[in-house]
Amino acid sequence: MFLTSIIDAKEEWDATSVDVPNAFVQTPMPDDNKKVIMKITGVVVHLMVEQAPEVYGPHVVCENIKKLLHVTVLKAPCGVLVSSLLWHNNFKKDLEGCGFVFNPHDPCVANKMVNGKQHTIRFHVDDLMCNHVDPEVNTKFPKWLNSKHGSMEKSKPHMERSTSVWACSLIALSLDMSSLGCPSA
Repeated sequence: MFLTSIIDAKEEWDATSVDVPNAFVQTPMPDDNKKVIMKITGVVVHLMVEQAPEVYGPHVVCENIKKLLHVTVLKAPCGVLVSSLLWHNNFKKDLEGCGFVFNPHDPCVANKMVNGKQHTIRFHVDDLMCNHVDPEVNTKFPKWLNSKHGSMEKSKPHMERSTSVWACSLIALSLDMSSLGCPSA
């Protein structure tokens, strides 16, 4: 990210960072007849039964005096190793579906020609950075992203707008590009 950000600064490209909230929990589990069963215990069982007693109540069982519930996972939960891979594959399919081509040497970089100029998307899990010479292209991308991955009102992708003079914090890396053409971290 840092090296490509140097190029963005040097060429004075517009850059935007976007966070996709709840990316994992919006990603469907694959339909390959392999089920992921999750065991829920403690106060969460009580909360689930309280919210939908007709759905969860009949399935609550006791084990060593503790109430528990076994559920089939439909979306990729955080903390499950396969979740990030499922998100990556889903996001890659969406990007390829709208014309992006992935870099064969880096599976987290995709490019597309827009208005005769390269539009680049770089990402690490659900943190994205996109750049293009035309700021309008970067403004449209988070809107497209929201149409694909912003299913809940509070889960719209968060975007930090920027121009050739910008500062951004991404993946625990703070970039300061306030000195034109000379980024620092």
